[in-house]
Amino acid sequence: MILSFRFGKMVKEKEEKEFGNILVDSWKEYKRNFRLFFKTYIGLYIIPLAIVTIISTIMLINLFGSIPEFQQSLLTGKQITAKDMGSFSPEVVNSLLQYLGIALILSLGLVILNFILCLGIFYVASFNKGKMKSGEAIKGGLGYFWKTLGLLVLLIVFLIPLYILLIVPGLIFTVFWIFSVYILFIEKKGIWDSLKGSYHLVKGRWWKTFGYILLFGLIAIAISIMFSIPEWIIQFILTSVYDGNFPLLFGTLSTIGFFTKIAISMVVVPLGILFYKNMYLQWKEGKKK
Repeated sequence: MILSFRFGKMVKEKEEKEFGNILVDSWKEYKRNFRLFFKTYIGLYIIPLAIVTIISTIMLINLFGSIPEFQQSLLTGKQITAKDMGSFSPEVVNSLLQYLGIALILSLGLVILNFILCLGIFYVASFNKGKMKSGEAIKGGLGYFWKTLGLLVLLIVFLIPLYILLIVPGLIFTVFWIFSVYILFIEKKGIWDSLKGSYHLVKGRWWKTFGYILLFGLIAIAISIMFSIPEWIIQFILTSVYDGNFPLLFGTLSTIGFFTKIAISMVVVPLGILFYKNMYLQWKEGKKK
């Protein structure tokens, strides 16, 4: 019994050390590539998000600045109900629909740019030897645009029905296919072969893979909360001393939210891509032994 307990403890410590090593290696790699990530973020995330934030803020201030229900929602967090919207004038409803249309177009543009940004980060994680520039990273990532999009579409087609029918099968195959994009990039395999390769790589260590994904997910949540705390504190203070200057309040909160989103994304996204890449490489090395 004692030997069994000690053996189990040794195995657990070994697994925790492996997770720690992967995380530390990923953090070191993140710091080495921070300037490259930052330059890539400027063109594909920070500037576009700033433009969208400014446009959205101005439109919302003009649209809702005179609507008490919206101001109350901002101050208290209370959702605007259908009953509240029923009291809006036809002009307000029409303006709201126009805003939603513009917001949809802007959001679609941001999604496309974010996709290209992630491709660039995947390219850096897969091939950077220390001298890569942001333009090279973006150009290299774009070379995988259609194959990665095809892989993403195929994953959605396979996984959504599994999650709708039963959550467990969807979760199982999400873990099995977690490394498919890295196989697509690093091994330059096709979409179907990337899915099969990821499946065989995870097979026999599903629980360990799931555990590492869960641990990193908790770390990502902790990072997000850490960066969000100052925003929550400032929002609480500003709403507590609100003096009726709605444009100033809304503009300030939008600006703070803008910088919070950038901070969270610039840490969690590249670090996550690097972590799963290093995890993939360790799993692949383990399969060879």
